[in-house]
Amino acid sequence: MNNYAELLNDPVTMILVFAVFVLLVTILVLLNAISTIVRLQHPEVAEQKRESAWAKLMKRMTDSTPVEKEHTVMLNHNYDGIRELDNNLPPWWVWGFYASIVFAVIYLLNFHVFKTSPLPQQEYETELADAAAAIEEWKKTAPSLIDESNVVYLADASALSAGAEIYNVNCTPCHLASGGGSVGPNLTDDYYIHGGTIQEIFSTIKYGVIEKGMIPWQTQLSADEMQQVASYVMSLRGTNVEGGKDPEGELFVPAVEEEPAADSTATPEVEEVPADEVALR
Repeated sequence: MNNYAELLNDPVTMILVFAVFVLLVTILVLLNAISTIVRLQHPEVAEQKRESAWAKLMKRMTDSTPVEKEHTVMLNHNYDGIRELDNNLPPWWVWGFYASIVFAVIYLLNFHVFKTSPLPQQEYETELADAAAAIEEWKKTAPSLIDESNVVYLADASALSAGAEIYNVNCTPCHLASGGGSVGPNLTDDYYIHGGTIQEIFSTIKYGVIEKGMIPWQTQLSADEMQQVASYVMSLRGTNVEGGKDPEGELFVPAVEEEPAADSTATPEVEEVPADEVALR
């Protein structure tokens, strides 16, 4: 079904279809013009031939009995003066009936015997599976659909640089530019109050910690931005800056795949921006 849709959406196909349509219309117009010229030059012969051809066509298509010969196919049934005729079935109907039988045999062999084509239900299920896979693939590249269930650590320099920018603007009043912590906890040690995985850091940023005064940043940052700043915060782990606050929470031991990239721990030096935001964790 998708192939048919793609074929119909193909501009080349549409141009060819349009060209064939114009060609057919042109042929019909030319034939009609020739017929008109012939009738004008030989009206009697042309009319006789036209009627004869039409009559032959109708005879072949309907196999009807002329009115003057209806007595040969008339039955003895009489319904209030209405007589019943025993005409043959119209050939066009018979041909259609035979064609339906041929189609049924081909359909049976194709779908049920050799199973070369999927049944409608199978085709429907396949298309559903393809659509689900396409949606999942699209979600991977759709920043607005990032949440704590599918967020991943971004180790590339551009993402960490973007996260550092967001951190410096929004988080330094409570965590300092170095990440050592002031009102908020130290982000450079291995201790966490609300968990140290990328999912837990992202969730803390997204929903905030209301009882500690930290606002939910989902109202001010996009999902992509929260992923970037969460990755940056995660990259600060283990740097243990001088003068940082004492550890708070529990020691976090990350899995191997959760370790930040070796070159992602650099912390840009920036001025502290005063604000009244509170602890990140």
